[in-house]
Amino acid sequence: MPDRKRIFTIGGTLFAIAGIGFFMQNGQSGPGQAAMNQAASEPVEILDISRAEPTAADTRETSEVEASSTANPTEAEATSDTALMDSIAEEPAPEVETSTSAGDDPAIPNPEQAQARDEAAQTVFESAALDDPVITVAPEITPEISEASRDDQATQEPDETQTCDPEMKVETVAAALVNVSIHAECLPNERVTLEHAEMVFSEATDAEGKLEVTIPALVEDARITATFVDDHAVSASATVSSLEFYDRAVIQSSNDSAVTLHALEYGAEHTDRGHVWSEATGGIENAATGKGGFLITLGDPSMDNARVAQVYSFPTGIAQEEGQVELSVEIEVTDRNCGRTVDAKAMQRSAAGELDVKSLSLTMPDCDAIGDLLVLKNLVNDLKVARN
Repeated sequence: MPDRKRIFTIGGTLFAIAGIGFFMQNGQSGPGQAAMNQAASEPVEILDISRAEPTAADTRETSEVEASSTANPTEAEATSDTALMDSIAEEPAPEVETSTSAGDDPAIPNPEQAQARDEAAQTVFESAALDDPVITVAPEITPEISEASRDDQATQEPDETQTCDPEMKVETVAAALVNVSIHAECLPNERVTLEHAEMVFSEATDAEGKLEVTIPALVEDARITATFVDDHAVSASATVSSLEFYDRAVIQSSNDSAVTLHALEYGAEHTDRGHVWSEATGGIENAATGKGGFLITLGDPSMDNARVAQVYSFPTGIAQEEGQVELSVEIEVTDRNCGRTVDAKAMQRSAAGELDVKSLSLTMPDCDAIGDLLVLKNLVNDLKVARN
């Protein structure tokens, strides 16, 4: 059912403006004017709002206003009133009844009443012009959320980073190696520091938060720990029973130090096949058959301030040939380390199970020596190989 108050307001406005327009156009009283004045002064009774139909008096007043507007189309007030009437006429006006005193003739106006009504009509006209539009609709207001409510919502909604739980799986494989798989979907492309025994190196997850790396075990009960930059950490352990068949040497440094580990197997020279280093790493299959060693580089050298490690492994416990493996550490003078101090750490594990750790701090030559090599012989020990 339509809103009673709104229909009453529209109907009352229609009759008020219709009467004002008629008065302004004709400037004199008449039968229609008197009826309008009578309707304006008398109380309005709403009979049936939901099924209101215009009365004959309403139709007569509307026709008179339209005729007056046609006779004077140049006047701004008449045009404005007629346009407003046309916009309101689309909605049916409520049916109203007016009562007249027994002794009053609506066709004969009282001069004093006419003057008072004229002044009231002028006031209503000016008020309608100032208050246009007559009908206003209140906008829908969305309640504001207070700062305290926002804080409560932030507290209730979990932060994905805070609830992140990286996962790690470890698996032992041939040659006393441990395959490490890290899954941290909530930490894609994130820096990771991996630690095992005394060895530390830097890696990064991929776009899906995954990282896979193969680590040579340095102790039989191999525990691997991965720590992210936001202090998230995950660890896992594996038992590497085949470690007793391998000797291992490790050199660890920063990515810009240009420190490399070299192994010369069975009297080989630097240009021979038996020279194992970062550019000729050997093969795990050789170690599995006891024919030779191999080298694995850990860490991502493309990262800023990354830690890297090189691990050389030789199968002394299953070697098919006796002899010696000469181990050395070389540092090339580059534009990134010249004139600076290079820090490094050397680790060596024998087949007997002992882990020897040495630290190095060396001031490099000036930059006019770029391209030269520094060879350190005593940082790691040579291997004596017996035939098995």
